[in-house]
Amino acid sequence: AAYAEEAMLAAARHPFIVRFFGSTNDGVKSFILTEACVGGDLSSLIQARRAASAALGEDVARSLAACVVSALGYLHAQGLMFRDLKPENLIRDERGCVKLVDFGLAKRTDELSYTLCGTAEYVAPEVITMQGHGAAVDWWALGVITYELLHGLTPFSAEGTLDRPVDIYRRITHPDFKVSYADHLSKPALSFLKRLLRRKCASRLGASGAAEVRGHGWLSHIGWAA
Repeated sequence: AAYAEEAMLAAARHPFIVRFFGSTNDGVKSFILTEACVGGDLSSLIQARRAASAALGEDVARSLAACVVSALGYLHAQGLMFRDLKPENLIRDERGCVKLVDFGLAKRTDELSYTLCGTAEYVAPEVITMQGHGAAVDWWALGVITYELLHGLTPFSAEGTLDRPVDIYRRITHPDFKVSYADHLSKPALSFLKRLLRRKCASRLGASGAAEVRGHGWLSHIGWAA
């Protein structure tokens, strides 16, 4: 597994995926050398804003989400799904952009996977029900992260309580559980979140590919080539 992770990371060439330089081991542990991303992970930024009761604005959230969309589009085009997208695996560089790190759960997309994997708050419904999942799980996780950037907490967590994974899984999969959205969201932002957080993966934004996500109105101001 460690070798597969290293091989996938070494082959990646994208500005929003951490750059791999080499690896070694001491006979017990393996060590991977990558570029330094000095801005901390996205989780730290979210927690700091939550402590200050100040969620990120849409402009900042949009820029961060665009970095992830670009990286996921690249990976999916290479035939890979990331499967562990969460704020802890998004590291900020000196410009404030985010880069994907930790390919430990990444897998080829040429066949469905039936493994229950990932972190509870960011796991897609089809992973929990073990009906077989593909790259659409990454777009679901992007929806959860974008929601968290704009609200300060994840859509399926109960604020002020210590959730068990089973409680979160139940909310994610139960059709009667309705996600609450902040009144201050713009209509394009609301549409972006709702379309990414569709429980049926076939109707989820991104099911037809990354171009569908890039083309959404909330991201219309992004200069993708730049």
